[in-house]
Amino acid sequence: MTRQSLKTSENITEVAGITLATKRKRVRQWDVTHNRDLRSYRGIPPELHAEITAIADKLHIPTGDVARKFFEYSLEAYRRGDLKLTPMLRPKKMTLYPGDARD
Repeated sequence: MTRQSLKTSENITEVAGITLATKRKRVRQWDVTHNRDLRSYRGIPPELHAEITAIADKLHIPTGDVARKFFEYSLEAYRRGDLKLTPMLRPKKMTLYPGDARD
């Protein structure tokens, strides 16, 4: 069995007459246009995240959709006065969770 030479030019690799996958530069335009939609929140306990993920999995929808629905529902309840938020003083800042060490 003879060894075939490896031929490479302009991101095209050919071995024994077979063209292999080409390496292309990643276009990040989608990331640029959609990063404005990304949100991240600190202090979300892993148990809460897991519960939201479980609901999303059960309904076969994205986790973000479930989180958004809870945000919208909670904001409406807050506006109606059904949801009360009572901040408490912690050293150096106010919080709704004074006993939570994650802050």
